[in-house]
Amino acid sequence: MKILKKIFAKKESKLEPVGSLLKSTWSDYKKQAFKFIELLVYGLIGSLPFMLLLFIFIRVLMVGGETWPGFGVLGIFIVFFLGSLVLMIVWNLRAQIGGILLLKENYQLSPRESFKRADKYMVPFIGVTALLSVLIFAWGLLFLLPALIFGIYYGFSQYVQVAEDERPFRSVERSYDLVRGHWWPVFGRFLLLILVGFLAYGVLSIPFFWISEGGWLFEAYNLLINLIWILLSPFFTIYPYKVYRNLVRIKG
Repeated sequence: MKILKKIFAKKESKLEPVGSLLKSTWSDYKKQAFKFIELLVYGLIGSLPFMLLLFIFIRVLMVGGETWPGFGVLGIFIVFFLGSLVLMIVWNLRAQIGGILLLKENYQLSPRESFKRADKYMVPFIGVTALLSVLIFAWGLLFLLPALIFGIYYGFSQYVQVAEDERPFRSVERSYDLVRGHWWPVFGRFLLLILVGFLAYGVLSIPFFWISEGGWLFEAYNLLINLIWILLSPFFTIYPYKVYRNLVRIKG
């Protein structure tokens, strides 16, 4: 019981009110969205070789019913396929890190420059991401609630790693320290972000009630929704960063 009280200890919140937070996030989004989208395009470019090889594998070997190539050719294909997979992961991580760098530098960097600078953070960022996965999985083995509790505590670790150039373990500790005493306000702000996402998804999904599944119109609208989510994704990057900066202002 004492442990739970300590975990959920609540101080008077000095975080930016949720209405103001949404308003300022939306203001930044309208001004800076295309910088984030340019970064997403860089990540997509890095994904093209993988998608092309995947298409060839599915279309030619699986669907087309062609005779499988010899072991040597297949081995070369697998090497290129794995190489393209690594390239896709690296470029998408660089795009993600670049987005945090844009926020860190108050949008003064160009997307291309932030994408280039992301190389410096790549290894520790992968480290903190892997560490978070292990920790959340470990807490999840106990029960869903501990995974949720500490997921909120660790939720700013990636922002900390890039914005404060910290090592993986220190990034997790720093995120925990920032949230400690403010768990409920932070949880409420994350919950609001999830609700906004669900609301947007619900509104965008309404036309599916009148569109027959499997037709060209269904596929076209499904593609349109994916494009809309790409356009909206910067909002869901900016919002948590603003909460993180609020916590830094409060905790120092």
